[in-house]
Amino acid sequence: MTMTMIREEEEEEQEDDDDDDDDDDDDSDDDDDDDDDDDDDDYSDDDAMMMMVMMMFKTKMMMMMMMMMMMMMLMMMMMMLR
Repeated sequence: MTMTMIREEEEEEQEDDDDDDDDDDDDSDDDDDDDDDDDDDDYSDDDAMMMMVMMMFKTKMMMMMMMMMMMMMLMMMMMMLR
């Protein structure tokens, strides 16, 4: 059901694009290029930010796990020595 709706919308958009192309080719091309550049920049920035956050989170978790393991090892050693 949703796929057919999407296909119909795409067909309508293509028809609209054809009408626009007849009016002015140069302007529409320039606008498309600008939009594409903006989208790429926004996406890459957001993606990089997410990667940084995830990496920080992962390293923090790893540090916490290492600290916990070290503490456990120390506790075990103390217990064994007693």
